[in-house]
Amino acid sequence: MVVLKNCFARQLKDKKFVPDINSLGIVDNQLSFLSSLSDKTYGLKCDPVAEFFKLHFRTAKTSLARHLYYIFNELVFDNQLPKFMPLKWSGKLKTASGITTTKFEADPEGNAIFIAYITLSKKIITTAERLRDTLVHEMCHAAVWIINHASDSHGTLWKLWSLKARLALPELPAITRCHSYEINYKYIYKCKDCGYRIGRSRPSNKLLERSLCGYCGGRFRLCEDEQKE
Repeated sequence: MVVLKNCFARQLKDKKFVPDINSLGIVDNQLSFLSSLSDKTYGLKCDPVAEFFKLHFRTAKTSLARHLYYIFNELVFDNQLPKFMPLKWSGKLKTASGITTTKFEADPEGNAIFIAYITLSKKIITTAERLRDTLVHEMCHAAVWIINHASDSHGTLWKLWSLKARLALPELPAITRCHSYEINYKYIYKCKDCGYRIGRSRPSNKLLERSLCGYCGGRFRLCEDEQKE
């Protein structure tokens, strides 16, 4: 692990680092790189590079995002997406794990240039598995815009790209429209009557003073220590 860490210390600083696509296969009963990024690997032998990224996710997530982008662009999108599409991290995304922003500009000849960039949530993407699954989802959106020149949300074109991703990389889980990740909120408000909980990243006087529970009409209180509830 020390040798591996030293090897990747240089690569983590290199934003243009391109992974070896040939390293994705299963060799000697070892899980593939993508499979090894899963939270649960059930004691199976994992890819050492994936293990490194999981262990150092907090500091290596930017490099892992770029690593995954190259893999997906090559194996799913046939390198039709920009080689260095901007991948941004934001602390403002509190419910969406990622979003794809699209626009177009005109070149000097007046031809449209289709542009996209992906924003990833710092608060929700807390594991390598979540990053892997969110990024391929958002890259399908980018493909609809850049390759198909269409705006499709989660329509037919997006579904076709997500299907291609599953066929090209069968170790990926189903690519769904919305995530089901549990979000760790700093503040938890609990209905005094039925116990329904609402999470917030910041204190909310509105919940305490004016809001009523949508299930029973009760008032909310702040759980001072959710661990003891």
